[in-house]
Amino acid sequence: MVESTEFLDWFETPDGAFNIHGCCIRLGEAGLLVTGASGIGKTQLSFELLERASLFSGLEPSAWVSDDRTRLALEKSSSLEGGVWSASAPPSLRGQVELRFFGPVAVNSQDRVDCTHCVHLCDANAVARVQADATERNLP
Repeated sequence: MVESTEFLDWFETPDGAFNIHGCCIRLGEAGLLVTGASGIGKTQLSFELLERASLFSGLEPSAWVSDDRTRLALEKSSSLEGGVWSASAPPSLRGQVELRFFGPVAVNSQDRVDCTHCVHLCDANAVARVQADATERNLP
């Protein structure tokens, strides 16, 4: 579990929501936020997931919510303690996806989704596969 947000590019908005550098899509009933550095492949992964969801798994409805910047707001919920994170696109970016080397293109999108999952993309070479202080253990 990550205990820090230092890997996220974000800022708080005047209304108390958070504006995060990342894409958000809806896959069935799940809202997936994809974060990572510029050019790491957030939009490409989101396109691939949406395509595969519609072709292979029948996860309907599946849709774009936001690209590049995602607005997260904590909404009160009667069924969840603490509430639920609502994800949406900032109004100026709604219904658009920026394709590298092509610019923004219009897409069908959904206004908001409950953000239930988050994936952070990073350079594989920047992450140690085994922690330096790890020790061998025999599993029972």
